[in-house]
Amino acid sequence: MLIIFILLVFVVAAKKTGILSPSGKIFQKGDGKRIALGLLGMLLISVFGTVLLRWLHGEATTANQASLMEEFRRGDIILLSIMLGVLAPIAEEIIFRGIIPQKIFKGYESWGYIIGGLLFAIFHGPTNIMSFVIYGGASVILTLLACRTRRLEVSIAVHMLNNGLPAILMLLITIFGVEV
Repeated sequence: MLIIFILLVFVVAAKKTGILSPSGKIFQKGDGKRIALGLLGMLLISVFGTVLLRWLHGEATTANQASLMEEFRRGDIILLSIMLGVLAPIAEEIIFRGIIPQKIFKGYESWGYIIGGLLFAIFHGPTNIMSFVIYGGASVILTLLACRTRRLEVSIAVHMLNNGLPAILMLLITIFGVEV
């Protein structure tokens, strides 16, 4: 219940301050294509980044991802899925591609997007250069979507799909007791 309340506070505050589109229409013509391309870009960065992570650092995944997988094994899997697939993408996009560039760096939005993007990557706890590249690359894609559309809805949708699809997969793996 608290998560829903926090989510509502974020969304209402973002709409009132103009960070999210104040109109009732969330998506516009061409957004489906942008979402598909954004998700494809995120997937490519993740795959190539993970291959390089294994090759350069001998690690199968980032420390952040390993931590999330461990949480799925021992935590409330439904709550974690909702947090990863819904709450985190909305909150992170509002903070890193909304509040930071549009409010804190108002008048200097380009710098705000750069700072917000770097903070996004750092926020995900990279432990080596490749994990920073993975999260930084994802941040670049999400930032480009937010800048190009001048709205956060598309970057939120891509972020939700990027986080939500693996969260659903982990949920199913956990429910059916498959060892990973």
